[in-house]
Amino acid sequence: MYLVKNRRLLQAVLLIGIFFVFFSSFSYVQAVVRYVDATGGNNANPGTDPGSPKATIQNALGVSASGDQVWVAQGTYNTENITMVSGVNLYGGYQRAGSTWTRNVSVYVTTISRTGNVVTFNSGINSAIDGFTITGGTLGIYIYNASPTINNCTITGNTVDYGIYMYYQNSAQTGATITNNTITSNGNGTDWDAGIYIYFSKDTWNGTQYNMGTTTISGNNISNNNRNGIAINMYGYGYTGLNNYATLAISNNTISNNAMYGTRFYVNGYNTSYYSRLTVAMNNNSISGHTSASGAIGVYSYTSSTDSRSWLYITGAGNTINNNYYGIYQNNSYFSEISLQQGNITSNINYAVYNSYSGQMISTSLNWWGSSTGPSESQFAGNRVSSYVAYEPWSQSATVPGDPSSVTSIDLKTDATYATTLSTNPGILDRLFIELVGVDSDAANANTTSVTIANSGSISALLSETGVNTGIYRGYCRIVGNGSNNDGYD
Repeated sequence: MYLVKNRRLLQAVLLIGIFFVFFSSFSYVQAVVRYVDATGGNNANPGTDPGSPKATIQNALGVSASGDQVWVAQGTYNTENITMVSGVNLYGGYQRAGSTWTRNVSVYVTTISRTGNVVTFNSGINSAIDGFTITGGTLGIYIYNASPTINNCTITGNTVDYGIYMYYQNSAQTGATITNNTITSNGNGTDWDAGIYIYFSKDTWNGTQYNMGTTTISGNNISNNNRNGIAINMYGYGYTGLNNYATLAISNNTISNNAMYGTRFYVNGYNTSYYSRLTVAMNNNSISGHTSASGAIGVYSYTSSTDSRSWLYITGAGNTINNNYYGIYQNNSYFSEISLQQGNITSNINYAVYNSYSGQMISTSLNWWGSSTGPSESQFAGNRVSSYVAYEPWSQSATVPGDPSSVTSIDLKTDATYATTLSTNPGILDRLFIELVGVDSDAANANTTSVTIANSGSISALLSETGVNTGIYRGYCRIVGNGSNNDGYD
């Protein structure tokens, strides 16, 4: 990925100077590690001596301060629900031998098992949990108006609702980070049950607009959940104009064999005056095996507002979408735009791509369809596409993501011809066309790469190579807006 950034040197120097003045005004406080061992610990211990740990996780969290860490020895912890503390990171997967602690998450399994919400991040609690098995609850991890990190956990057997439930309500956020987890066998099959369920809600008449941040979901195995793999629900009202907006970065996940939907996206503005926006970047995911129910879908989108300002925008490349009942399904999505290119869409049972709305094309060009002859609008070995799907040109072989080995130039263009360089700021909902010229690192395939353009904010886009070994990568993103007005350029 390449970063293009405008930054004033003087401003940076001033900020550094302010930092050192601030830092020198306060004495340094050493962060500490507290140790927990259910079989050999005692809560009367301070927990700071690795040879004298505490017995329970919550007791250790309760006496910790921001910047501290809590290390938890292998075993099952089933006497308490865990409420996280801001700035205190929680790590499992340790073996304790006297005063020596050795970490191997896959070998020294540390389990938190409890009914209800097993682990909770309350409002403003921005810390990390890493290396635990979380099971037995109504839901595994509950996040309310917080932006934590969940890494390297197994979240399984939370059989009533969700593996992870993230609820952003009437609040600006930076977004959570959910990486390298195994999220499996959660929920009981009701509508929104999911491995990961995120609800972005603006539901108060307070005249305020909220940027709900960028949530990253990357490197996870999300499988065999009893309804949805990833389910996203966005709703907004209470402010004349754009009420809430958010971005999802979903990459490098294996999403498989969930009972109904691999990924499910729903955006709803209250009416034509109150609207919401969700931008989704989906890159290099494997989405497969959603066949257990008639109508099971790999990628599903739906928007209910009839106003064009409320929309769902899904873009990406390098995804493998195969062996689903439907590969991609756009359901009456008046203002849902899907552009998933340069991947592999093969062996889906009914339709590879289905679009029920004539007003918005689905773009699926440069994909490999399992055959050099491409897809068909009639039944064709799992490669059938519906009307309103733009699939030409298609790839003659399976495509591979890969950055160029070097970059010559990156330019912003005015339109899809890429002929004219952009000279003015684009407007709200305009496409920002990006062209990167470089040296292809993989001469045998047409590749993909991503760029982030940053100034006061940042915009990311996935670019596709125009052909095998051309070294020219093109793509676009949309301008969403900023928090200072309805339709500003950020």
